[in-house]
Amino acid sequence: MQRGNKITEEEKEKLQAKEILKSDEDMDTKMEALMKLLFEKEERETYEKRYQGNRKKAEEFSIIKVLKFGTVDFKKIYEEVREEKGIIDKLRDIKKKISFGAEER
Repeated sequence: MQRGNKITEEEKEKLQAKEILKSDEDMDTKMEALMKLLFEKEERETYEKRYQGNRKKAEEFSIIKVLKFGTVDFKKIYEEVREEKGIIDKLRDIKKKISFGAEER
């Protein structure tokens, strides 16, 4: 990777990308770093578009969005949690509903 004692700009970017992959960065940042390591700049656009498209599909068709268990509607919970509306209160309500449902059996 080194030529003599000098590191090229491209080599610096690759080292930074490797550090990002080891960090607690979000998935988009890690994806970008991984793309820098795997593909030349000209090739990245195709893979980035594919990643974004697949990510969008995964969010749209997430199993939790259509899942129901007894009287608990996880789709509704998912939407409320996604909007960050009283997450703790929602979890307490779920616990009560599940406990109440168990008592009826």
